[in-house]
Amino acid sequence: MKKKALTITICGLLILTGCAKSPKLSDGKEVVASLNGKDITAEELYDSMVDQYGTSALVSIINDYIISQEIKDDAEYKEQADIQLQQYKVSYSSEWEDFLEYYGYNTEEELKNDLLTQIKSEAVAKKYIKESITEDDLKSYYDENISTELTVKHILIKSTATEDSTDEEKTAAEEEAYNKAAELIKKLDEGADFETLAKENSEDTGSAENGGLITGVNKAGYDSSFYNAALALKDGEYTKEPVKSQFGYHIIYTVNRTEAESYETLKDSLYDKVIDQKIAEDSYLTYKTWDEVRKKYNLNIIDTSIKNSYESTMNNVNNQ
Repeated sequence: MKKKALTITICGLLILTGCAKSPKLSDGKEVVASLNGKDITAEELYDSMVDQYGTSALVSIINDYIISQEIKDDAEYKEQADIQLQQYKVSYSSEWEDFLEYYGYNTEEELKNDLLTQIKSEAVAKKYIKESITEDDLKSYYDENISTELTVKHILIKSTATEDSTDEEKTAAEEEAYNKAAELIKKLDEGADFETLAKENSEDTGSAENGGLITGVNKAGYDSSFYNAALALKDGEYTKEPVKSQFGYHIIYTVNRTEAESYETLKDSLYDKVIDQKIAEDSYLTYKTWDEVRKKYNLNIIDTSIKNSYESTMNNVNNQ
């Protein structure tokens, strides 16, 4: 969320460049304020505002124009903005007017318009980021994140070692945890019920009371040793040796699986996921992309001061 200072600045610049009807001095300069011994001209005010806000105001105007060219139908974005507005209203229902006032909005419609601008700005950036995504990007995302999804039961036995434990103590604790897990596997071999053993012994408090049941186990979200061991089992089988992960030792029982869809089937749906991943990995990517978009529109900043400020800012962004 941002305050409305930028919008006020833009309006001020427009007024100073021809909309105001102010008295003029003998040299033709317009007076916007006066006090004893001093007339403040539009030119003085403009110069002061340009130094402080000129670059931001100009970029905002430029971006608004580009958005108008890139997005001709914004119905879906208006719907998204309305959803976000309603979410804010729910979160701040008891202090809604204070919320608007704090962020400088006179009405919620002003807030909605700002949300709409932000959403459309992100949409334009994502459109251009998409153009840079390669087949290798899509395949890499598929290989790293798309996998057969498993439903499993497991029993977790943790080591009792702590960060302060000596190496000898850590080794002994690891051995103790392994041996306890191995003893439970022996009980399973002798016919013990998996769910009962999980409820009585598992140290995974999130699943123990459900007999160790975990759904939606996939490659992206789980320890690789755990996932690979579960995937290697046939449905209805359990591991014959304790499986070590970052959390401790597991006994895993694979219940069933849902095979992953093929790359070709999912390819088109992966673009948005890859774009979001790239933005998450580079917090400056959206700004860098907008710089490229403005270049595509042959941006030429005439004012030297604003040009230098803009180029300095974008050089810093592009070097991140």
